[in-house]
Amino acid sequence: MTTPPVPAPATSALRRRQLMEIRRAVAVAVLAGVALILAMSAVAWWLGGTPTLRREPQISATGVYNLLKLIFAVVAGIGGIVALVVSYRRQQYVEAADERAEAAHILAEAAEQRSAARQLLDQVADERASLASRRDDTRLFNERYARASEQLGSLRPAVRMAGVHAMAGLADDWEHGRQSCVDVLCAYLRIPYSPPSDPTLSPTPPTPEWLARQDEIRAEQQVRYTAIRIIAHRLRPDAETSWQGHSLDFTGATFDGGDFHDAVFSAGRVDFTEATFPAGLTSFEGAQFTGATVSFSRAQFTGATLLFTGAAFLAADTTFDGARFSRGRVMFDHARVEAGLVFDRADLDDCLLSFTALTVAAGSVSFAATRVNGGTVHFQDAEIAGQGRMAFHSTDFSGGTVTFANTGFLGGDTSFQGSSFTGCVVTLAGARFAGGRVTFDGIRIHPGPAPRLDASIVAAPPPGLELGPMLTVTPSTPGTSPE
Repeated sequence: MTTPPVPAPATSALRRRQLMEIRRAVAVAVLAGVALILAMSAVAWWLGGTPTLRREPQISATGVYNLLKLIFAVVAGIGGIVALVVSYRRQQYVEAADERAEAAHILAEAAEQRSAARQLLDQVADERASLASRRDDTRLFNERYARASEQLGSLRPAVRMAGVHAMAGLADDWEHGRQSCVDVLCAYLRIPYSPPSDPTLSPTPPTPEWLARQDEIRAEQQVRYTAIRIIAHRLRPDAETSWQGHSLDFTGATFDGGDFHDAVFSAGRVDFTEATFPAGLTSFEGAQFTGATVSFSRAQFTGATLLFTGAAFLAADTTFDGARFSRGRVMFDHARVEAGLVFDRADLDDCLLSFTALTVAAGSVSFAATRVNGGTVHFQDAEIAGQGRMAFHSTDFSGGTVTFANTGFLGGDTSFQGSSFTGCVVTLAGARFAGGRVTFDGIRIHPGPAPRLDASIVAAPPPGLELGPMLTVTPSTPGTSPE
């Protein structure tokens, strides 16, 4: 790129306007005027035939008068010449000043254009250098990405472990490619995997080949635990490089353990759809769900322990729609719900689902069309307040226990509309009602032990409290327990 041409100032015109010193200019003008008068007089004398001048013995008054008129005329002519010279010089000075100002303006514009051109050239040079640097960085990142991916595909567990760390380090360094690196780590966890077996549960003595295979599986288990630990660490508030807001795709993955405690899911999508939790402990204790859409839809929980103790569901829905809980424990103790926590169409078979001391102050907890077959669902010491909602619409209770012992219904809406009860216990022993609405409209009770529905109202029922017709209420006073 070349510098744009700059117009040259009119220096020749300035040179032509080199002004003469004022005294010299006046002297020259006077001499020129005198010379002109003499020349004109000489011409007039010559045209008059060169007459001779006759000397008068006396000068008359008329002669003196005529002489004075001549002198005054000469002086006036010389004065006029001087005035013309001064006026002309003033005009020249003004024109010269204007030309100098114009030249200065042109020079200033030229300087600005040169400065802008230099800045543009510097900017282009910086952009070229930055582009070259980005190209070098991208080439380096691509090389690191290829090496890490190759390591993750190795048959040796130690090399795969190195690949996990290499891909995580690349994700930390490469902001524009971070999601791609995270996707690779999630894809690694989606690879089909079966947890190691307990040899004491085998009906036949283990063979050397079987033991060797179990060693390989345990080595792979450590690689997977490392990947989970790295991802979870980057989701915590104290992470040096944060991966919060990135999508995590664990669709169909197998988790036989993992620690996501205190993780923050702030945006994107976290997908555990159809994931399997066959055993072990997976913890989301103290996690914050502040914007990400989290799905455990159709996930399988068979004997595992899943902890959401102290978690906060503050925005977007976390759904277990269609999930199957068989044996094991899923704990939401002391959690806080201000968004949606959805268990619609889930199956609970002989498991413990605990919501002890849960707080539902705004959002909702829904068990619509859920099937509870044995096991226990705890809402002990929970509180439903404000605009909180808890819905058991068309829920099928077949055996087991659903307890709201000492639960505080302080507001909101709790509904068992259309639910069916077969040989189960739904207890509200010691529940406290201070507002809101609790309904059992349209419930169905099938043959077998009738559900036990009992509760207490602390002091007098508050104005506006609505209780369904199936609910037996035992009034009590503060400090007493219902019978």
